[in-house]
Amino acid sequence: MTNVTKHSAATTAKVRLAYTGDRLAVTVTNPGGDPLVHTEVTPSSGYGLIGMRERPAALGGRLHAGPLPDGGFAIAAELPLHPHRLDEEASP
Repeated sequence: MTNVTKHSAATTAKVRLAYTGDRLAVTVTNPGGDPLVHTEVTPSSGYGLIGMRERPAALGGRLHAGPLPDGGFAIAAELPLHPHRLDEEASP
């Protein structure tokens, strides 16, 4: 939701949650609109899409992000309901 307000002129967004026996899917979409015009340069406080992809991956999930065909943008994450951590894979 932060990215919707930071990078889009959209005034609405949709959040969809769905789950199966072992996975949770979270999708956030916004209709787009005119891109925001930034009049001042401010340092970024995050790592953008790279950081967003790393978080689900650390739990055994994945994230897809990109523009929608009719405008707007979507972020879709799939997360395991019983996550594992990467350091657990390395343990004997």
